[in-house]
This record gives sequence, structure tokens and C-alpha cells, in this order.
Amino acid sequence: MTDNKPVAQTLVGIACLAAVASCAMPEAQQWEPSAAEVQKTNKVEFSRLTHTVHFAGGSPALSGAETTRLLGFLDDSDIVYGDHLYLGMPGEDALSQKREAAIRRILAKRGVLLTATTAPARGTAGYVASDEMTVQLERYVVTPPACPNWSKPTGGDPDNTVFSNFGCATETNLGMMVAQPRDLVVGRQPGPPDAQPALYGIQNYRAGKVVTLPDDQTGGSTPGPSAATPGASAAGNTGGSGSGSGGS
Repeated sequence: MTDNKPVAQTLVGIACLAAVASCAMPEAQQWEPSAAEVQKTNKVEFSRLTHTVHFAGGSPALSGAETTRLLGFLDDSDIVYGDHLYLGMPGEDALSQKREAAIRRILAKRGVLLTATTAPARGTAGYVASDEMTVQLERYVVTPPACPNWSKPTGGDPDNTVFSNFGCATETNLGMMVAQPRDLVVGRQPGPPDAQPALYGIQNYRAGKVVTLPDDQTGGSTPGPSAATPGASAAGNTGGSGSGSGGS
């Protein structure tokens, strides 16, 4: 009869080692998305670039070196639609206005227009020295989210957490195609509506000035048969009963 005691002891030893190992190994943690992985948003930051233009004392003209510096600033800034360009002036005197005109001519050659001109009071933060002017470029810059994001494991997810790449395409595409990044921060103030076209249409309809559709032969359009008679219907009235809505 074979003695199985050594085999049994070996099996018991293996079982003990497995038990110890299982106790020592940490339990596998479930993947949990961070806020950055769940919330995909574009980051919009305000930026201001300032260039100082120097004039010779009492001169309204820019030197060749200053003109080159200003053109270099415009090239490096890569001005695009939605950017705002401001000119800081030391005052509103005749010399300052001539210098402003000189700067405007240089900007116009590059197809750039000033948004506004300012002349801060002496002692304020935006004050400009007597023989200097500042060109300030203000813009909003969009930084898309860190995408793509494939950090979430592809295995089973009993908690049904959000996919790590969820929202990447939507936010990235929005940030890349928005014309004015400032619109992502605050909306624009709409201007007054132009209600005159709609009002004229109602008035012409009530007056019987209905425009007929063009036909295939003439290609033109003519007013209705009673366009010259306000208050009459397009089909015309007979028998003097045309008091209608235009009677008042």
C-alpha cells in the first residue's frame, strides 16, 4: 500500500500558500472616472497683446524702423475675425490725431481696422506717454479638451460608468469651428429687429396690393388687378361695395 502522506502534506502546503497569497494581494479596484474624464469642456481664456509705437518729438510720421516693428507685430499676432484692436493715445490734440491717421494707414494696408481709440487720463493705468501710442489686441482663445481619451478599460463595467472618450468629438469640433470664441463665454446682445419689411407686407395685403407670381412666358411679376385701389380686394369689387377695411 502506497503512503500518500507526503502528497497530502504537499497539497495542504499549496493550499496554505494560495490562501496567504490571496490575503496579501489587494482586491482589484473598479475603474472610476475623474472629473476631467467625464466633463469634456472647451477652455476659453482672454488674451491681450500690446505694442508700443514710438514717435520722434513733435513728428506726426512713423520712422522706417517703427513701421517695420508695427508690421512685425501684426504678422506675429495673426489677427483673425473676432479680434479687437484698440489704439491708446496720449490726448486728442492735432498732433495725436495726425499720428493716429498714420497708424491707421499702415493698418489699412494690411486690411486691419481699429475697433476704437482711447485717451486715458494722466496717472491712470492706461496712460500713454506724449510721444508714444499703444496698439492693443484683445482676443479670446479656445483650448480644446485633452482628447481622445481611451483611459477606461475595455472590459466589462457592471457600474455602467461613462465612457472615457464621451463628449470629445462634440466639444473639440465646437471649439475649432466657433467664429468668435467669446460666444462660448457670454452671448451677444442682439440688435433691434427690422420689422418694416413685415409691416409693409401686411399693409400691401390689406390694401389689395398683392404681387402675382411670374409666369413662364414673361418671367416678370406684376401687381394684382386692384393694386392702384387701396382697400379693394385682389379680385376687384363691383357695385360700389368696396368700403372694406380701407374705408377707415
